[in-house]
Amino acid sequence: MAILVTQLNKTGLGTPPPGDPVLEEDINFIPTVFEAAGFSIDLKFEGVYVDADAVTTYLNAVSVTLTTSITEFGLTATKVNDYTYRITGSYTNAFSNSYYQFLMRDLSLKVLPPNTTEDFIALIRYKMPSPLSALKEIFFSVTIPADPIAGGANTTESVKMSQYVFWNFSSARASVISLVAAGEK
Repeated sequence: MAILVTQLNKTGLGTPPPGDPVLEEDINFIPTVFEAAGFSIDLKFEGVYVDADAVTTYLNAVSVTLTTSITEFGLTATKVNDYTYRITGSYTNAFSNSYYQFLMRDLSLKVLPPNTTEDFIALIRYKMPSPLSALKEIFFSVTIPADPIAGGANTTESVKMSQYVFWNFSSARASVISLVAAGEK
């Protein structure tokens, strides 16, 4: 028995850039996305069972639990049913080495996210990420039914779904322009 992840209702996921190491048919990879670009995908989890005559049976997972915190990256997970999760949103903090530095009202320097609500005088620095792609991993705990032929008990396994996120010049440029304009005049 094995676990099959079927990707359904994909929107906003782009074509991988040249040199992207992920093959479209790799079921443990969610298609590539650019930072700040909205996307949505449903992930359906099933147990796969093959009998002695090579007949394959697919049974929906009994339960699926997201075990990774994805809200810190700007994503939301919604449990559609016992065996399907919907991942939506846009990566906002995909690159830990990218930052925006601000001159604050007290003349101190502070690194803040681009959607900061703190009062600042000016954006004084933007550091783009290096490298320009990041591999993100989302883990699920999946319980599949017992083998319908051999019997036994339900089985629980950890399933890792991976996704490459690429830096997006256009969204970074738009953030810089907006933040410069929002500074003190």
